[in-house]
Amino acid sequence: MQSHYDNLKRYFNEPHRTVWTNLAMPNEIFHAMNLPTVFTENISAILSAARQSVEPLKVASENIFSSGFCTYITCSIGVLQMGYLPPPKVFVIPSHICEDTPKVVEYLSRKYNRKFFYIDIPYSEDEISIDYIAKQFEEMVDFLEKNTGSKLKPDRLIEAFRLSNLAREYARKYVELRKNSEPLMYGSSGLRLLGMISKFGSEVGVEIIKNIYEELKKRKETGESPVKNRKYRILWLHLYPYYQSKMMRYLEDDLDAVIVAEEMLHIIFEPLDVNDPYRSLAKKILGLPSHGPIEKRINNILYIIEQNKIDGVIHFSHLGCKVGCGGVQFIRDALKKINIPFLELTGDNIDFRNYSEEQIKVRLEAFIEILKEKSVLSY
Repeated sequence: MQSHYDNLKRYFNEPHRTVWTNLAMPNEIFHAMNLPTVFTENISAILSAARQSVEPLKVASENIFSSGFCTYITCSIGVLQMGYLPPPKVFVIPSHICEDTPKVVEYLSRKYNRKFFYIDIPYSEDEISIDYIAKQFEEMVDFLEKNTGSKLKPDRLIEAFRLSNLAREYARKYVELRKNSEPLMYGSSGLRLLGMISKFGSEVGVEIIKNIYEELKKRKETGESPVKNRKYRILWLHLYPYYQSKMMRYLEDDLDAVIVAEEMLHIIFEPLDVNDPYRSLAKKILGLPSHGPIEKRINNILYIIEQNKIDGVIHFSHLGCKVGCGGVQFIRDALKKINIPFLELTGDNIDFRNYSEEQIKVRLEAFIEILKEKSVLSY
């Protein structure tokens, strides 16, 4: 959290150099160019966790934007419109993951008279697509150099790639450490690590992920863990409501279950190649499980289930997220074939006005009863 606040401080101090983007965007180039970078999702998540997201959402909905838009976007728009943050120097947005974001950001770029660079990500994952995206990354560097005054120096790019690969390796080891192990941490804590994706390519990213890995490694060696002896191993899909930690702790402290794996934290991209930087970044963004056909995401989920001995799967469907919600029925059908219980919770990760804690508790309790029944029948 301190790292995120430090980044926002840079934004306030250097809005004339700041890049506004989202978490789907590989950010190694931004780190290499030493550009302050703000991420749509991080802003909204921080405000939601502090229960300060309602007013920006109201302001955004009163100024053109429909309540049907994803609240990650509308909350951050409200922040700009209220003057909490100054307009950035430039917007750089890929078409993946959220199809609403490029349209909204184009509007913001016109409203605040800021330049907007759009990266088009094709559906297919082949050499033609890789070359197509790589060319756009190359053009993006030229765009950033002209509009921010920062130059991409070869030695800085080499260092950013080295740090990204090192952070990736610690993140991979973190995932491997938790496989087929007694639970080492609250899964609700693991879900809060998603924002660390924005730190890949920086020294602080390596430091934090390395510290997390070493802490869990120590717990495994000593047998000390805050969530020992939980009976049911849960895989959590998609995101979660940042304002509601009680729901997560109720699941993990009162219902004899623990989240041992999170879909969004599984690192699957290959190490970056500094000798072919733009194609390497293109492969990274194309490799995201949420890109391409739903079978790609399902195969990743099935792999996590197998590797982590999962008993049940929970999907929190964030309202307004077409990519996240659109695949739920396909996932449900795939898990039914392998006899893995599945629970879909629906709500909003940012807007807590319509959240019902009691309703969620009842559904979680019913889900755990299903796991108990399955366990008895298996026995």
